[in-house]
Amino acid sequence: MTVRASILANAKTTIEAISGIEQVEAGKWSEVALKDLTLPAAFIILGPDEVATGPAGFESFWLPAVVEVWCKESDMEALIGSVHAAMLADGTRGGSALNTVRDTCVPFAVDPARGLVGFDLTFKILYRHPVGSP
Repeated sequence: MTVRASILANAKTTIEAISGIEQVEAGKWSEVALKDLTLPAAFIILGPDEVATGPAGFESFWLPAVVEVWCKESDMEALIGSVHAAMLADGTRGGSALNTVRDTCVPFAVDPARGLVGFDLTFKILYRHPVGSP
């Protein structure tokens, strides 16, 4: 398993442990129908690596991880806090990373007529591995 895959697996386990989040999908790019979801639902997608400075003999990267949550409008602020706290409780992502920092939070409407909203909470995860051994 690559370091990126280990980080994704840890993020999924971390979000699944949050009380109140009913469904978690990680690393999937396929469309989902709102009617098929049990809300609140979370989706975790890893972005493109950005090269970071690191010691000789290693490749170091900042990896953006977006945790997207769909929920009732009344639950949004509490869930932002819960996801933030859970993801930063172990910045090493179970030993696969050097650090995790919160980046941005972008709220959006999912279905305003039904009071459903969402947010993208982005974390930057610093990791490294020996050169050529991802």
